[in-house]
Amino acid sequence: MLGSDSESSAWEMSRLFDDPRVHQYWDAKRSSGEAYSVGVFPNWLSDMASSMPADHQMGSLCRSMSGRDSRQSPMWDFAAFYPAGVRWGDSPPEAAGWSKQVAYYGTQPSGETGTFWRDDFTDLPIESDRYAKIQEQMNRLMGSARS
Repeated sequence: MLGSDSESSAWEMSRLFDDPRVHQYWDAKRSSGEAYSVGVFPNWLSDMASSMPADHQMGSLCRSMSGRDSRQSPMWDFAAFYPAGVRWGDSPPEAAGWSKQVAYYGTQPSGETGTFWRDDFTDLPIESDRYAKIQEQMNRLMGSARS
């Protein structure tokens, strides 16, 4: 979604989750992001904007994005959790849980890495270590990692 995105940078980031349950891939055409944006979360941009308090640091960004057509705004920085064996059809299946990052600011002394939603765009976003929260969410939804 950024000019600096590439297949090699995607594989570099995939090292954050060394877990046999995690499948990551490079989608140069953004097909999966479009499928989520149109078929699963058609109102994600307006839902994000409406959940933000006026004084939240990400509020103006979310409100500026809210008028975009979901077909022109593929989902990005998104993690979905599925039980083993789930297969895609014409559109993504319903996820057991998900996480959508809206801001990344690197590791901070507080341990926060960014701002993200988890499982509901109408709740306030979380500011925390997204990678740790994804691991916790995955373990809660999918059980402990198997070797």
